[in-house]
Amino acid sequence: MFGLIWNSSTGSSSSKSEDKPLPPGPGPADSKPKPSSTPSSSSASSSASSSESTEGLEPYHTLTQSPYTETTVTPNLNNYANDSRGYNIKYYTVDIKLKKISDLRTYLVTDDTGHPGDNVTDIVSNQVRTVEAGLNTNVLAAISGDSAFSYNHRPGYVIRNGQIIRDTRRNSDDATNKDAIIWKDGTMSSIWEADYTPEDLIARGALQNWMFGPDLVVDSQLAVTPTSEIVSETMAQGGNQRCAIGYLGPFHFMFMVSQGRKQQNRDGFTLHDMAQILLDYGCTYAYNLDGGGSATIVARVEDDPSPVKKYPSENTQRALGDMIYVVDL
Repeated sequence: MFGLIWNSSTGSSSSKSEDKPLPPGPGPADSKPKPSSTPSSSSASSSASSSESTEGLEPYHTLTQSPYTETTVTPNLNNYANDSRGYNIKYYTVDIKLKKISDLRTYLVTDDTGHPGDNVTDIVSNQVRTVEAGLNTNVLAAISGDSAFSYNHRPGYVIRNGQIIRDTRRNSDDATNKDAIIWKDGTMSSIWEADYTPEDLIARGALQNWMFGPDLVVDSQLAVTPTSEIVSETMAQGGNQRCAIGYLGPFHFMFMVSQGRKQQNRDGFTLHDMAQILLDYGCTYAYNLDGGGSATIVARVEDDPSPVKKYPSENTQRALGDMIYVVDL
């Protein structure tokens, strides 16, 4: 038997079912200057080239065979590391190996009309149950996402499960962070929205994007400094609960969530702390997701039949607009 885990990690096998198509989308940063305007993708095609030969743009990623013969998740719920202030912080990881890239999926909570939006939310464990009922299989692991629709001040592209859900480009006040992209060939990297339309990203093989950030690790190097923090998020300064996704190689990913704000709101990992841990695990790329009270990880643990969730920031799960999850179909 398998049971869901409070904020991270579970066993490595699940009930199998016939392969199903992806459900609809709803159901140091480099020196590039930030864009100076906020065009939608429909009016921005002139500034986003789809030419494969254009220097600096992503190549065309094609569907690629995975080196893994099965999809597995390996959770670890008992990790500890000192933060930059010397507090011993507990964190949770799930190591993920995919037999096909479509086993890593995203889910958006939608309203009665089928649309995501501000205040259209549900707790992650309920999102997991919805997906499991729809796919008739177990969710092996899940993590809170980027809350793309939960904040009016955070526009940006939303691509989920290979579909364009929102084509509004980041505005100049929120364009200092890149978007993280998972591609059809099982790889992961980041892009500037100013360089692409969403249609161009789909043509190049984008399956998922997240527009929170920042990059934590790029090309096996730390991409943040000890003073780096989320732009305009003063509540996230310094120690905090954190949530991130890491990439170790084609079809090999990692979820991570950490505790924090237990010692008069002083303890918890900085972005730099988090990045160093992910680098030490072997991540060649890693990206920061919505943390703080939103940080949640769910996974399946062998021989545990009951749902277990980890939301290390609050006494109850916070209702969120989206999650990232793993199945074995």
